[in-house]
Amino acid sequence: MNEVNRWLCSWRRLAFVCAFALLLQACAGKHMPVPADAELDRREQQLMNIERWSFNGKLGVKAPGESASVYITWHQQQQDYVIGLQGPLGQGSAKMSGTERGAVLEQDGERYQSDDAESLVFQRFGWQLPVQQLKYWLRALPAPASADERQLERDEQGLLLSQQQAGWSLQYSQYHWVGEQALPGKIKAESAALGVRLILVINQWQLEANTLGASQ
Repeated sequence: MNEVNRWLCSWRRLAFVCAFALLLQACAGKHMPVPADAELDRREQQLMNIERWSFNGKLGVKAPGESASVYITWHQQQQDYVIGLQGPLGQGSAKMSGTERGAVLEQDGERYQSDDAESLVFQRFGWQLPVQQLKYWLRALPAPASADERQLERDEQGLLLSQQQAGWSLQYSQYHWVGEQALPGKIKAESAALGVRLILVINQWQLEANTLGASQ
């Protein structure tokens, strides 16, 4: 092969490599469109219809006069819930349970009661926690509200990346599958007005009979 032919072969190989790289870049830049509203509504309604769900994980809390990291379990059955909090190395524990009739907090051998969980948290800790909205937000669902009261951002699969609602800003990541449902493994929630920031890392979700650990 003479020098000209060798040069042509090298040029063709270089051109092929460049074209292939451009093709890969173009493919990587394409995003599937977010599913239609009807499909998203159906997916969210299916998740909303699951009446029993629970998770366990670790919760970091930063609030006025308080900063803590605790292990958390949350069990929900229809409108009733039980939230368990346990400090590191078994130091300190609390349990809050609630129904439509009110909420009860048990801590350090004492029992406190109120008409609703939000008032109970404020009375005991001095800061506000939107428990009624959390049962939706934790599952990456918007709490029922009119469209102008919420701002949603989704990825190309339609999974919620962030939402702003009721004065709170939430970010979602590390989704994993539980049965046919995708649920977040990490949630950041913050209210600038209240000075409260929550970071929740979920180790395991359970939807009725379906369970999935984040490591699976």
